[in-house]
Amino acid sequence: MSKKYKSPIITCPYCGWEYLPGEIFIPTYLVGQPVPKTILRDALGKILYNEYQEDKELDLEEKYTCDNCDRTFVVEAQVSYKSREESDELDYQNQYSSLLD
Repeated sequence: MSKKYKSPIITCPYCGWEYLPGEIFIPTYLVGQPVPKTILRDALGKILYNEYQEDKELDLEEKYTCDNCDRTFVVEAQVSYKSREESDELDYQNQYSSLLD
């Protein structure tokens, strides 16, 4: 059995039927698919320009017809990302050696 975790729930505004995001959004369209060679950065790594693959642009809005009440509603995704430093014991960037007795 797979590990269960709390997933965001999308609710039909008309009847309250619940959906998981994967039932409504196609992941490639939710995050988009940039063309790697079109991502231009400045000297500090800030993105100045990019293009998305044709028909794979970022799309945070989806229309869906409810499976229960057959009414169409709009879902707007609010995606956010956080980054954090890796813990020291998993950081393999620095080489070290240990002394064996």
